[in-house]
Amino acid sequence: MSGSRISKVPRYCETIAFKGFKISWAGPFYDDVCFGSEDGRLKFTTPGGVELGGTDRSVSDSKEAVNGLATIGYSQAVSTRSDVTFMWNQFVPRGSKKSATLHSGTHGVIGTQRGYFIAPMGELGLMVVEAKDKSRQDVFVSNDRESPFYFYRTIALPTADYNDVLVSAVRSGGIVAGELSVDARSLRASTIAPDGIDVVDICGLSNSLATAALGRNGTLMLFQDILSDTEPRSLKFSSIEGVAYRLMCARGHIFVLTSKGFYVLANLAKKFLEGQIHDRNAMQIVSMKMSAVDANVFKNEFVYIVNDESSVYRIDLSEVENDISNIDQKEEAQVSLAYVRRSNSLQSKRKMLQPT
Repeated sequence: MSGSRISKVPRYCETIAFKGFKISWAGPFYDDVCFGSEDGRLKFTTPGGVELGGTDRSVSDSKEAVNGLATIGYSQAVSTRSDVTFMWNQFVPRGSKKSATLHSGTHGVIGTQRGYFIAPMGELGLMVVEAKDKSRQDVFVSNDRESPFYFYRTIALPTADYNDVLVSAVRSGGIVAGELSVDARSLRASTIAPDGIDVVDICGLSNSLATAALGRNGTLMLFQDILSDTEPRSLKFSSIEGVAYRLMCARGHIFVLTSKGFYVLANLAKKFLEGQIHDRNAMQIVSMKMSAVDANVFKNEFVYIVNDESSVYRIDLSEVENDISNIDQKEEAQVSLAYVRRSNSLQSKRKMLQPT
């Protein structure tokens, strides 16, 4: 394993670090793993941790910390707080290698099944860029012109009719959810506003419109259908401590990352989708105390957690599952209906992507 070191740390975790490369982001890159650095570089490894040759490269003009990467075909987008870099054919032996930069920062970037890069741009709105190498590339940014939302996290939910349903955490504004238009120039969206909850993240629960949302105080909201559900289940666990950052789902479990630890809510997604969440539910929770800033799931097999030492904890989910059945201690969640308000309002404006 050239240039990296992996050593066992307590309970389920391995530590991954690279000399001279302070990690700010880690997540999937096709079948491999990508690590972004605090100075705008990328490094790639196999899932086993073997570095791939010639992949330590600078991609951000601003040299800011990488906070997201998305791939669509041979196209990639890399985000930082200051810019988004779009690349075409950068990692294939043939083809014209091109790139372009949008000099506006985002809180990450994702790709959709219809071929669009989407990025939450804070108070500017929600960015939409088609993942095609064009001589002229439009950037569409959507927001409410009268009362702009703060777009913080966004996911794309797959649908059977191949449409893109976009769901965004917009902090004190709640949740914005809607379907991207055919030409991608508009987003007819509903605003979901739970009272008193600062929404910091969302995740899909299956290959459907079932969705979970996370409040900064650790409150979870579970929707059977994010486009129509007006009474999601609201859950609060006393054992989840700290300021909540990230929400993820894999293998029927829900994962929460906070300023004080990483929490596995065993089989919570599975139980919710099967209608087994009632007013009083005893939940199995696996807690791992750590100080971390970000996390992503890799192929339903691992969770990569960026810690505050600029390295990564890799958690093998199969090892966690082996121990779940042995956990005797259960916590009874505070379960209630979270009554929400819905409204419809979102408009788009166009920007131009500048080539580099």
